[in-house]
Amino acid sequence: MNTKKRHHLIIGLFFVFITCLFFFLHFLQDKDRDSFLQIEQHYPEIAKALIKDVHYKIPNLEETLTIETKSKKVQIGKDMVPQGLTFSEDYGFISAYSEGKKYHSVIYVLDKKTGKHLKTIVLPDTPHLGGLAYDPVGKNLWMTTETTDDGAQLSALSIKQIEEDHFEKTKKAITYQHQIALTDLSKASFLAYYESNLVVGHFKKENEGTLVSYPLNDEGLPEQAKQNNPAETRGADSKKEKAEIIEKLQGVTFYQDQILFSQSYGQTASQLFFTKNNLEKDPTAYTEKDFTDVVEFPPYLEQIVAHDNRLYVLFESSALPYRHKLKTIPIDEVLVFDLTKLKK
Repeated sequence: MNTKKRHHLIIGLFFVFITCLFFFLHFLQDKDRDSFLQIEQHYPEIAKALIKDVHYKIPNLEETLTIETKSKKVQIGKDMVPQGLTFSEDYGFISAYSEGKKYHSVIYVLDKKTGKHLKTIVLPDTPHLGGLAYDPVGKNLWMTTETTDDGAQLSALSIKQIEEDHFEKTKKAITYQHQIALTDLSKASFLAYYESNLVVGHFKKENEGTLVSYPLNDEGLPEQAKQNNPAETRGADSKKEKAEIIEKLQGVTFYQDQILFSQSYGQTASQLFFTKNNLEKDPTAYTEKDFTDVVEFPPYLEQIVAHDNRLYVLFESSALPYRHKLKTIPIDEVLVFDLTKLKK
């Protein structure tokens, strides 16, 4: 090949490289566009139910002040992944863990009315924090954690603890108010509060998972033994319920006379399932044939919370490990849907 041809080839390859780079950067920019526009473009069926005037932005997952696991020093966590979502009377809570377990897990505290990020609670360890639930009677924030031997556990912080915690000043992790090891489950993956019960689910990728409803006693703690005396527990339903559930469930919530489940794994579309709430009848399982409605959502759907005809939805797709995957729509805020418009 002579010098002139080689020169033309180099110029041609350079232009091909520049063109590919342009389209790749344009692709990344398109993926980082406003969450609402992404939903409207790719999921028009659920876009009609979006409520756009309610905003809960997920705090910066790559700039989270936390504690480095090995050194125990305060550092900026750069690989935080959002998992759990719940609300109290005044606050919104979003949990996040370090994808590489390099940093302590955290809970972002938001103003419920404005969505403003008020503070970050740094936990004493590195749980996955797949589920959050708020008990309005006991004033406790419950979360799914792990025991020292990696078993299922629920841990709680009181609202008083949360309000008095100031990690940016003290540089110290908070201490759990309660830690309850669960004997019915090998893992506690997701969580919800329902009529003085903590409903806990075990996520399984390929096989059936398990859903257990633990009634809370007068001290606000979950009862693990079968309760035969209604006076022993706070709620109207004193029975502990246990049922098998389908694979890949990430969240559960309750709306009117229905149970809603979120199902998600990997880059495929997520699903929102509706089924009749018959927990009080002690069902043995919830399977595909029990679902009355199925709604498709973007990938990486995590915890869901139903309240006042609204569904609050959290995704993990804005986290660094997932944001730039080809089929991912990075959603960096809690999306809110009108449940009356969401069902088919």
